[in-house]
Amino acid sequence: MHESRRRPLVSTCIIAKDEAAMIGECLRSVATLGGEVILVDTGSTDATAEIAQGLGATVILHPWEGDFSAARNAGIERAHGEWILVLDADERLVAQSAQWMRRELPLVRPDVQGMNVQILNRALGSDPLRTPPMDVVRTLRLFRNHPSHRFQQRIHEQIFPAVSKRGLIFESEIQLDHYGYDPRVVADRGKVQRNLDLLRADLAGGGPPEYRAYLLMQLGREYQRAQDFPKAKEALEEAMALVLVQKEAPSFAEALGIYLAESCLECKDADGARRACTFVTERFPLSSDAWFLLGSGEIDAGELGQGVTHLLWSCALVERAGNRQVMRSPMRWESSYARAAGQLANAGAFEAAAEIARVGLEQMPHSLALAAVYAQCAHGRPEVLSRMAKSSSAPAILAVVRILLAGDAVDDARALVLATPQQAARQLVAWQAILRAERPTRREFTALQSLDAPIDLYLGALLARRFGEQALAQALWRTLEHEHYGGATLGVDTDVLETPRRAAERLGLLEAAQETMGGEVQ
Repeated sequence: MHESRRRPLVSTCIIAKDEAAMIGECLRSVATLGGEVILVDTGSTDATAEIAQGLGATVILHPWEGDFSAARNAGIERAHGEWILVLDADERLVAQSAQWMRRELPLVRPDVQGMNVQILNRALGSDPLRTPPMDVVRTLRLFRNHPSHRFQQRIHEQIFPAVSKRGLIFESEIQLDHYGYDPRVVADRGKVQRNLDLLRADLAGGGPPEYRAYLLMQLGREYQRAQDFPKAKEALEEAMALVLVQKEAPSFAEALGIYLAESCLECKDADGARRACTFVTERFPLSSDAWFLLGSGEIDAGELGQGVTHLLWSCALVERAGNRQVMRSPMRWESSYARAAGQLANAGAFEAAAEIARVGLEQMPHSLALAAVYAQCAHGRPEVLSRMAKSSSAPAILAVVRILLAGDAVDDARALVLATPQQAARQLVAWQAILRAERPTRREFTALQSLDAPIDLYLGALLARRFGEQALAQALWRTLEHEHYGGATLGVDTDVLETPRRAAERLGLLEAAQETMGGEVQ
C-alpha cells in the first residue's frame, strides 16, 4: 500500500462549540501523533471551525441535540485510525504522552481494547512543572476503533461498558491537561447549569439503580462546583443509599464516598463524613483521598493524634505507589503533610512537625504551605536549621529561606544557607553570596545567573549592582521584569516588590542600590 494511504495509528476525535480561544493549543498538542484529527462542531458562532481546519483537522458540523454521546459518536463514525483518542477542546495531550503513544501502541496485545488515561484538571495559567493539578481523574479515553465502541448517556457520557465487553482495559501513562473546570471557565460558560439540566432530564427517565446512583453522584458533583453543598450532600446521600443495597460496589463507589465525605465536611456533618470515609476505606483500603478526609475530619473534631496518623497514612500510600498523582487531588498530598505538621507545631511538638514538613518538602519543594510550617518550626531553633541544611535538597532549602526572609527572620535564613555543604547547588551558592553581603567570588557571581524566583532575581540584581557587575545586574532585572511581570518596567520601590524590597533593606542592599541606581535598575 502507498505510504500516504496507510491506516493512521490514532484518530483524535474532539467535540467543540465556540472554543476559538482553546482549540489551537489542543490541536497543536496532538500534532506529533501524526494521525488524523476529527472535530465535531456543535454550532460555533466564532472561528472554532476555521482555526481547526487551518491546523489540518477534518471538521464535521453536527447541530447540538442536548446529547454528548450523539456528538461523540458522530466523530467516531468518521475515524479511520487503529485507535481513537477522545479529547475536549480545553484539553492538551502532554508531550511525553504523545511520545509514549507512538512508541507503545503498535506493541499492544490484541486482547487489550482500551486504556485509561489521567485527566489533570488545572487552573488557567498554572505551570504544570511547578503547580499540582486541582484534581486528577482516571477515565477511558483511548480505545480501539471498532463499530461496537460507541458512547452512551446524554451527559458524562461513558464508553467503558461497550469497550469492556470486547476485551481488557489497561492503565496507561497517558496524561491530559484539562482547563475546563477552572472556576473562571465554569462560570463564564454556564457549565454547571447546563449539566444540572441534562442530569435532571436523565434522572427523570428512570433506569436501573446503579445507573441512577451514577447520575445522582454526578448531580452532587455539579452542586459542589456551584458551592451548594447541602444540595450536593442530599444528592450524594441518595446515590449512596442505592449503592449500599447492591451486592457488589460499582466502579464509581470510591469516588462517590469521597465526594460525599467532602460535602459532609463542608456542611459540618462530622459523623456523616466519618461514615462516608469508612465506607471507602473498608472497600478500597489504599484510597489515599479517603484517609486524608478521615484525618481532616478527626482533626476538626479535636482528635489530633488519630487525625495526624491518618493524614500521614494518606501520604504513605501515595509514596508507596511511587506517584503522588494517584490521589484524586494531588493538592491533598501536600495538605496532608502541611496539616499534620501544622497541627503538631501548634501543639508545641516542633521537632516532629519539622521532620514531617521536611519530608514533604523533598517531594514537593515548591510548596509554600510546607515551607511555611518548616519556617515556623525552625525559627530560633539552630538544631532544626542544621538538620535541614545537611539533609535537604536545594529547592526545599530555598523555599524555606524565602519564607524566613518574608517573615523578617534574616538570621535564621542566613544560618540555614551558610550551613549547607560546600558542594551546594548553584542557586544555594548564589544565596550564600546574597546573605553574606561580602564581595562574591567569581564562582558566586556566575551562580547568580541561575536565579529564577522573583525575590532571588531582585536581591541578586542589587548585589551585582552593589559590586559593580552592571551587565549581570541588568540581565537579572530584565529576567525579573519579563518572566514574572509581563515586561513591565520595575523600580526597586515598585509596590509589587514590597516583600523583596523589605528583605533587601534588612540585608543592607537597598540603600546602596538606590544610591547608585536612582531607584531603578537601568
